[in-house]
Amino acid sequence: MKLVLAIINYDDANAVTHALTKKGFSSTKLATTGGFLMAGNMTLLIGTEDEPFFPPCGQAGHGILMTGGREAVRRVVASISDAEKTYMRKGRKVWEAAYMVKATRAKPEMVNEAWYGDHHQFDVFVLDAQGKPVRPWLTAWYDIGSGCMAGWCISTNPNSETILEAFARGAARKKNSPFHGIPRYCYIDNGKDYRGQRFEGGELRDYEMKGLNANLNEQGLMQALCIEVIHAKPYHGWAKPVERWFRTLEERYCRDLPGYCAGKPENRPENFERSLKRLTERGELLTLDELGDIKTAVSEAVTNAIVHAYPDSIGQVVVKVRICPDQVLEVTVRDHGRGIPDIEKARQPMFTTGGEERSGMGFTIMESFMNQLAVKSAPGKGTTVTMRKRIASRVPAKR
Repeated sequence: MKLVLAIINYDDANAVTHALTKKGFSSTKLATTGGFLMAGNMTLLIGTEDEPFFPPCGQAGHGILMTGGREAVRRVVASISDAEKTYMRKGRKVWEAAYMVKATRAKPEMVNEAWYGDHHQFDVFVLDAQGKPVRPWLTAWYDIGSGCMAGWCISTNPNSETILEAFARGAARKKNSPFHGIPRYCYIDNGKDYRGQRFEGGELRDYEMKGLNANLNEQGLMQALCIEVIHAKPYHGWAKPVERWFRTLEERYCRDLPGYCAGKPENRPENFERSLKRLTERGELLTLDELGDIKTAVSEAVTNAIVHAYPDSIGQVVVKVRICPDQVLEVTVRDHGRGIPDIEKARQPMFTTGGEERSGMGFTIMESFMNQLAVKSAPGKGTTVTMRKRIASRVPAKR
């Protein structure tokens, strides 16, 4: 008989003792004191045989040749899978995210059949009403069938009010958007904002929503509209495709904006705080109002492409963002649809080829919210809309 003294990481203790027991070894944990032994480590006493042996029939390890000494212990420890180590070291939440088999949800065939609702904090700092840098929040309702945002709201404090406002924008009938109406299902987060009485159940009084004027006493909005609510499983972000949309938004569009912070603090450059302070002092960060203007203009451009470029089919719409010299933000929206025969006529207010349901104000709205608008198009080849907005400095010039 040999006695092996093993010092292992404390987080690995359960996995190692479990593996040793399965292989027929006896082990005992020791309470340790002292600098090195207390630095996240655990001491194990492991008993092994001097010579190879076969465990008796019916015992753990039956049919496996066991060899004594430290090599046997090393082989047992090495046999522990990465999944077991992750579970023991970091817990069930991290293990599920890394190793659990992900199920896929069938995508609805119809637009407005099911919406996802969630909050997302932008990885960009902007100036609030007091001129302080903050990271704004996007409250969004994502239509699963089309992969588009049905309604949204940008704020610095997401709550039940922003949820209702975003839902109202998505459900309200809009002449210049193909998305409106009430979904059949709502797949939502487990946060208190979504489980609140005003939204899911409880008291809601005198709430007006673009044609819906109801006194919904003791009912939530979802109950009053007969919408079936499905809550996401806690800590299962992969079950919501809207998370992928949020990640695309950050990776493709937000990273070029001034004040981009790369999400997690550990991913930020070393001089980020100094750079943010300099941008704030110079007034070169976007404001919430400017962010809202850009959102509205881009939404109009993308909606025009969906409705007019591809009236009878599904096509690709490409959006590109870049920062030009002199703090000018440039957004390009391009499609490969049927094109515009007469650009000057199309840019006139109230002109539309989309029927009575369209207002014909798309280009007018873009010009109102952006500083420059350029349109290039050719019949059968598509349209490119380029919008520019100067991020004006809010610091007075020195005399």
